Amino acid sequence: SGTPCTGALAGTVCTGVAGPYTEVEPGFGQATNDGCGSTPNGFTNIATPSFPGITVRGTARGMVNTRDVDSYRFQATTTDTINIVLNTLGTNAQAQLQKLSAGGVCPATALVPAANTGLFVTRCANGIQTVSAPVVAGDWYVVNVIGGIGVQQTPAATFFGAQMPGGSTYQYELYMEIGAPPTNDNCASATALATSPVAGNLLNASNDGSSTCDASGKDVWYTFAAGLDAGTLNLNTCGSTTDTVITVYSGACGSLTEIACNDDATVACTAPASELSVPLLAGQTVTIRVSEKLSGGSNFTLTWAFVVPPPANDECATATVLPAGSTTAVADTRFATPVTNTAPASACQTSQSRDVWFQWTSQGAGLAIFDTCGATQPVSDSVITLYTGDCGTLTEVGCDDDDCVTPSLGSLLDFTVTCDTTYYIRVSQFGTSVPTAPWTLNITAPGYVDSDGDGTNDCLDGCPNDPLKIAPGICGCGVADTDTDGDGTADCIDGCPNDPLKVDPGVCGCGIADVDSDGDGTLDCLDGCPNDPFKIAPGICGCGVADTDTDGDGTADCIDGCPTDPAKIAPGQCGCGVVDTDTDGDGTADCIDGCPNDPAKIAPGICGCGISDVDSDGDGTPDCNDGCPNDPAKTSPGQCGCGVADTDTDGDGVADCNDNCVAIANPTQSD
Repeated sequence: SGTPCTGALAGTVCTGVAGPYTEVEPGFGQATNDGCGSTPNGFTNIATPSFPGITVRGTARGMVNTRDVDSYRFQATTTDTINIVLNTLGTNAQAQLQKLSAGGVCPATALVPAANTGLFVTRCANGIQTVSAPVVAGDWYVVNVIGGIGVQQTPAATFFGAQMPGGSTYQYELYMEIGAPPTNDNCASATALATSPVAGNLLNASNDGSSTCDASGKDVWYTFAAGLDAGTLNLNTCGSTTDTVITVYSGACGSLTEIACNDDATVACTAPASELSVPLLAGQTVTIRVSEKLSGGSNFTLTWAFVVPPPANDECATATVLPAGSTTAVADTRFATPVTNTAPASACQTSQSRDVWFQWTSQGAGLAIFDTCGATQPVSDSVITLYTGDCGTLTEVGCDDDDCVTPSLGSLLDFTVTCDTTYYIRVSQFGTSVPTAPWTLNITAPGYVDSDGDGTNDCLDGCPNDPLKIAPGICGCGVADTDTDGDGTADCIDGCPNDPLKVDPGVCGCGIADVDSDGDGTLDCLDGCPNDPFKIAPGICGCGVADTDTDGDGTADCIDGCPTDPAKIAPGQCGCGVVDTDTDGDGTADCIDGCPNDPAKIAPGICGCGISDVDSDGDGTPDCNDGCPNDPAKTSPGQCGCGVADTDTDGDGVADCNDNCVAIANPTQSD
């Protein structure tokens, strides 16, 4: 009656429709139609459920592992699609279509893909358990209704005997039909694509549209919504023997605009199958028509995939460059490639798959936080790994898996960064799961500080308080590295800041080179003879001439006329080595005085030393040889004597003074 017994658990009671039942088993008696699962095998035979189909009702009770099965056997008379709808009220049950062996006997073979209705635990709901599958004319099939599936799932309050008492209510209603027009026979009732592949049948379809590839073929309709991401919708009917055409439209039914169509595939497969790839924008919804180009077709399989290209930062080499310092970024791993080729397993988590990469440069030194924490983050499991180095030669420096409080599977990495260092950040998905939404990567890091206002970050400024310098340089912070003389040495350490040739005064002082031109060990500035390696002062002889005193007489050879004569410094009258003695004091040295003892003579002359060469009478004959020194006409007395001329008038040889005949020659002086 549906009235709870005293103490019974409370539960929802659904009012069913009384009979007629096709149930052939007693409520708790012997199994008579449990199909291939009972011995002997038992079936309830039904007519082929051709369109408009048939409805059967029964009570497939079940509790935990004790379940009742109602098996309905039929032979297909046409090759078409069977549609099965199972409605359950108080019970949980499942309808399963299987193929029997020839003649309709066991064993039964499960179809591939499995033709089973979905499971549910909602009470008092109809039309939510459906399945469609192809059947072939002449083959035998069985539809098994299995009771008690998931009987102890929510809701907890259950009734013995499959969650509902029997009475006048039925436990399930099974509807089967073969050859009905497909539910998506027209555009307005298009089926939304959810899983791939999708089985379809055009045998009983009508025409509700056209395309440039097929103007009037029978068709069925589907829709697809791209969602949040742009990508490419790939469609094909590969494996189908029906000559199909695939057309994709934009717009609403009644005002569709053809985007593209294809009749015969050439890449994924070949004719008569079709294939089509259409790029879609994020959020774009399209309508898909699968039509029959030539009559006689029926079943097809529509395989589809919506391919979203991997993000631009799918690999380390194409990492997204983030602003320095604190920032946020979208880390969308949903469509990243499952396996990275640029990073090893992280130290904190070896099970990772999809990842995206970021390049970030620190502004300051100190603690930085990298996280995917926050109430708005997706309920998923992230891993953050931090690296230094270059792609291909990365070095892991930090890693975190699950340190966020909210969400608990988010990542939070604390790491002390160094100033102006480039890091690579890898945000990856734990395991092989695919996240439902992008992560937000949060970076909280030391900021930019410029204490002296010189435009250089303090952490890079070697003189953070000196606006004129960013490194101590040679002179240190606060002192300019000025090089006034341009010699390459800063003034602060240059002993001669105005002398480009010296950095220290040295011996000669600034402005004067410490040159030793003659290499004598005395710098030119102190060397009186800078080009004479033997002298540092001119001395007596001057530069270039040695002050040698060969004879040791105290007079250098350069001014000593007799450098080897210690007694003389000039040759004098006698020459070096000979004393200039003047014995007779006549002013002529003895060495050149022919009469060294005659002060009146320096040569013997005609008269000899000691005798004067006086010519008293001026006749050219000195007195010493002049017999008549006072007679200028005579140098000897002759016949006449001094003072008297020896005139011989008559030429007879007898001077006149003695000639008895002066005028007459008379040599004999004869009378």
